[in-house]
Amino acid sequence: MKDNLTERLAAHLADGPHHLGQILITPISGGGYELRHRDEPPPFPALRESTGPDAARQLALYTDTGEFRPLKSAPTLRRGWRLLLADTQELHLALDYLYPAMVGIWRSHQNGTLTAVPLDQTLARQTGMYAAAKRIQNDEARALIQRTCSSAKCLKRILWEMAPGQPVDGLPSGKMSPVLDPGTTACDEIPLLCHEACNILVAEARQVVKQRERDAPQPERQTQSTSPES
Repeated sequence: MKDNLTERLAAHLADGPHHLGQILITPISGGGYELRHRDEPPPFPALRESTGPDAARQLALYTDTGEFRPLKSAPTLRRGWRLLLADTQELHLALDYLYPAMVGIWRSHQNGTLTAVPLDQTLARQTGMYAAAKRIQNDEARALIQRTCSSAKCLKRILWEMAPGQPVDGLPSGKMSPVLDPGTTACDEIPLLCHEACNILVAEARQVVKQRERDAPQPERQTQSTSPES
């Protein structure tokens, strides 16, 4: 039987509040859902109220200081709002605006159908200007992942490995697990899952390689000397 993602989402949320990334999802008595920033301190008298999933698209665009958010899984979602949604279909669409594809990826992981792609395979298929990323060295890749994929930069949990059988190291264990440590949250979680290195990491890998190659000592050119004819 085909898995109806919206129906599965409704069933999963039926037992009370959940969070997805920085979003707190609360079912409303009588139907519908309320979304707000999960770290919003109570009470909430000044929250700007919106309705409908299209409002979520605007909420996801900018930080509290007005900076554009190119990475929607960065922990920079602005605060001060409350979004009311009429049903699970609206909720699903709103969550896709806030965290694109994350609900579907979570469900695929639950079903056992999500395949994690090792970093070396992701880099191996790069072409054009990004082909240089293939030449990144293991120590460079580890340092890059620690800088780019930490929870301070991205809230996703990493499922992929450096290469088959070679796990990513240098990050907290919770960053590498799809399940939140028990007792760390008051409500259930729909985790943000990273099953393949993103375009941002690939682009940064290219920059690391190009910088190393620019900084490498260049071989000295040998000039041909001529002696005067005798």
